[in-house]
Amino acid sequence: MSAPRAPVSSPAEPRLPRIDITVIGLPEEHARLVAEAIRALGYEVPHPSLPASGQSNERRAVVFVAVAPLEAAAVLEGHGISTLQALALWERYQRGALEHLRGLPVLVTSVRAVTTDPGGWTARTADFLARLGAATAGSHGTPAVVRRRAGAGGDRDSGELVERVVRAVGPHGNDVAFEHGRGLECEGLVLDTQRRLFSTIEGLMGAHDCFEPPATQVESPWATAILGLHDQLEAMWNGLDWATNQLARVLAPPPVPEPPLPAYPTNATEDTAAYHEWLEDRGEPVALAPVAETPARRHRFGARRHRGSDHPLFSVVVPAYRPPAWALERCVASILSQSFPALQLVICDDGSNDSALDLQLSSFAKLDRRVEVVTRATNGGISAATNACLSRASGDFVAFVDNDDELHPSALETMATAISSNDGADLLYSDEDKLTEAGVRHEPNFKPGWSPDLLLSTSYMGHLLVVRRSLVTDIGGLRSELDGSQDYDLMLRASERAGSIVHVPEILYHWRVLRGSAAGSSAAKPWARSAAQRALEDAIARRAIAAEVEPHRRHPGYFYLRRGVQGEPLVSIVVHSGEDPSRLGACYRAVSASPEYGNYEILVVDNGHELPEIRALLADIQADPKVRVVTTPAPDNWAKLNNEAALNARGQLLVFIDDSAIACSPGWLSALVAQAQREDVGASGAMLVGEDGSLRRGGIVIGLQGAAASLLEGLPVTRNGYQLWNELVRDCSAVSGACFATRRSVLDEMGGFDAELPLGLSDVDYCLRLRDRGLLVVYNPLARITCSGPRPDPAMGRYASGGDAGYGTFAARWEQVIAAGDPFYNPNLSLSEPYCRLPGS
Repeated sequence: MSAPRAPVSSPAEPRLPRIDITVIGLPEEHARLVAEAIRALGYEVPHPSLPASGQSNERRAVVFVAVAPLEAAAVLEGHGISTLQALALWERYQRGALEHLRGLPVLVTSVRAVTTDPGGWTARTADFLARLGAATAGSHGTPAVVRRRAGAGGDRDSGELVERVVRAVGPHGNDVAFEHGRGLECEGLVLDTQRRLFSTIEGLMGAHDCFEPPATQVESPWATAILGLHDQLEAMWNGLDWATNQLARVLAPPPVPEPPLPAYPTNATEDTAAYHEWLEDRGEPVALAPVAETPARRHRFGARRHRGSDHPLFSVVVPAYRPPAWALERCVASILSQSFPALQLVICDDGSNDSALDLQLSSFAKLDRRVEVVTRATNGGISAATNACLSRASGDFVAFVDNDDELHPSALETMATAISSNDGADLLYSDEDKLTEAGVRHEPNFKPGWSPDLLLSTSYMGHLLVVRRSLVTDIGGLRSELDGSQDYDLMLRASERAGSIVHVPEILYHWRVLRGSAAGSSAAKPWARSAAQRALEDAIARRAIAAEVEPHRRHPGYFYLRRGVQGEPLVSIVVHSGEDPSRLGACYRAVSASPEYGNYEILVVDNGHELPEIRALLADIQADPKVRVVTTPAPDNWAKLNNEAALNARGQLLVFIDDSAIACSPGWLSALVAQAQREDVGASGAMLVGEDGSLRRGGIVIGLQGAAASLLEGLPVTRNGYQLWNELVRDCSAVSGACFATRRSVLDEMGGFDAELPLGLSDVDYCLRLRDRGLLVVYNPLARITCSGPRPDPAMGRYASGGDAGYGTFAARWEQVIAAGDPFYNPNLSLSEPYCRLPGS
């Protein structure tokens, strides 16, 4: 195996052929230590390997470490190979190695040399490597040298590594002592031919510039027979295993196939027919009709309403660059015909150099004195044009509208009402839909309330975006270097300073889909994706967040913020022993095998199960130094058992995981811990997926199907969930107790879990208490857990019926929260099912 070519130390140094150093003759784990000792001398050594038959011998050097037969057999016995078979393998390996070394520069040494005289061995090895260039010069026109690593010292750490070699390959002192200390009972196992072969190898000790293997006898019939018999036995066992499996298939009852995943319903965005029906039920038009005349002729400033002290003035800014004349006419008409007329419309022509557009904009200004037109001499981009509008804006709030989109007739009136109802509102956003070129409405986007973590995943606020003008001025307007995602950058910067952020759950904005527009496809403007990533990277730099921005692999414009764990806090992972030892064993293996974060302990909570299988398993896994078993007489109550475990936990962070977990994604523990460490976060929950590939637990919605239920439950993970909520890090009201993390100090402050509530609601209750204290609860799909067990029926919900006595306690405690509606859901979406559909669809 060739080591990678090392860079030259300076431009003037000639490019010299490299000689790879290979260590053979030892078991791989011991050969690695010898290789490390050679590396300490300053040379590159690839992984130990034996040159394959027919492999080119050019520019390859070998350090051949001879091992006595019984010494090698002892090592192989540790891998389950019998002594006789090990001796036969030793003989075959040595003969093959000698033949493959023909013509190579070889240093023949031995375990005895390493263990009895480490200093001398180091010196001889260094001398062999140092003079190797002169010994092999001339074959390529320039001296062939062993390439040294830059800055490596000759004996900087070789002594320490050689000592490790001594301890590893010479566990009995040296090979001679081991050979005799093995006992007379083994004396007859080594054949005379094998002893002679080893003596021949010992006679070759030293450096060979061009190795010539000695003439040796052919492999002993004994070794050939032993290895041949082993091959026959292996073939026989393989055949017997095959026959047994075939017989098992015949005798076993036919397997019961897992029922296919049920057809998952289309959601509110996907179901256009249901959306049109919903619009008609609300008296809304399905298609927006063309405007017969410019609305400025019908609605003069203040004609229907006057601006009182509690009515804000809106500056609607529209950057324009060569829009279709009909689309701009529709856009302006939708603004000037607003039911709330206290507005200023500022349009900037961004250097279009279009006389028809000039005439159209001039007509708007003449027809309605609320219109102000700004013209740039050159095209500067959407941010420059918007900033030009802002320089002329005089309103209390700024509404951002694209030059081919439309506002709902009551958009500004609805926003004015929201502003008056929310003291300190600085940033507002609404729901939206899309328009075909013919004006047909489709793809509604019903958004959640203010979700800071979702905004770090995507620009979910979208349109209509309304910002207090003084705030826009304070943050410096829009940034031209982020054109394409200038609105996302504005949302991130404005949200950092906003006093109050308000979601208005009404469709107030119609985003028109034209050819080449981002409304039609995210691929239409690829530069916008890189601009969005830069905006997000700037945001985490401003906020001093230790994280990396990772674009979503399948969905451009969506991101993962991979936060790093701060410090190395001890994490206590709590697992219940349960009633099924196979589940507990699988969970233990999944949890212990997967964390890349090493500072953790596993607490297995056992409440006195008497099954001998469980007792045996608990005794077995306690051999792991990271595992402790907490025995408690508490009944099988999730909350009580977790409270008991928390009392015994040593970690600063607690991770509670159900014993149904059978696999954990790479980085799952770091993902949970990094979120739970945040001072503004109370709990961080994982994404739970069934073995059939369906979503088991995501973020929990309060009031869904009764008290609470998991959103998008049963969704195949290969399918996009509603607005990708299943795949994005986002805030929610609660996460599932099947796998979530929380700080120990927070759990103590909250008084633990409420054991009076039933399973499935005590975790939700804990999360709601966190939210009541002002802490966030984060759903984190970067921590993905695969679970065993039957697929739940999404139609059942968590506690759709209030039959359990604890349900009444929960409902009474959180009556006002349930009545107000989940802030991270949307009141326009159905609460009767977890599919994010419109009511009645």
